[in-house]
Amino acid sequence: LAGVIVSTMAYSVDLRLLGRANVPLFAYPTLPVGAMLLLPLLLLLMVGTAIFLHTDYGLRLTAVGKNRRFSQLNAIDVTAYTHAVFFVAGCCYGLAGSLLTHAQQYVDVGMGVGMAVHALASLMIGAYLLGKETVRQKVLAPIVGALLYQQIQGVVLFMGLAPSDLKFFTALMVLLLCSFPAAYGDKAGQSSQVMA
Repeated sequence: LAGVIVSTMAYSVDLRLLGRANVPLFAYPTLPVGAMLLLPLLLLLMVGTAIFLHTDYGLRLTAVGKNRRFSQLNAIDVTAYTHAVFFVAGCCYGLAGSLLTHAQQYVDVGMGVGMAVHALASLMIGAYLLGKETVRQKVLAPIVGALLYQQIQGVVLFMGLAPSDLKFFTALMVLLLCSFPAAYGDKAGQSSQVMA
């Protein structure tokens, strides 16, 4: 919900800042965005996140995400951790947007529309396939989900459907994934019982 609200507000803010719907950047020097830049950056973010989640702060953050009431009873500042996570998420969102702008060499007010759905679908696909109990699963799930999500979009386009149909199939995919939480919960519950 926060992502949808911010994306909606950002549309008007971006339009006000840019002055028009899109601005070409061909006359300006841009970064050569490719695998040589993106892969090390992705690895750095993944390793940094994994290391952080193993610290006391990371464990508190996980506790806040799983059970706010439990965290409050254990004297964890839920508000501070929530604000910190939104700040870091916003920084990552801005970094991704800037890299996309450099790669395409133009900026458009509609570039971020649908990003919240894209992120949600990627997280749900990855969490459903890999689980979300260990730090490794938490770090890898969004990456695997995003890769699979892109492949599904490619298959939809390969089937001959128009690019304008992608939003419909994206939303349909999220709805289908939302209809399977019970099965995922049973699987997670069985694995925790086996581990116990």
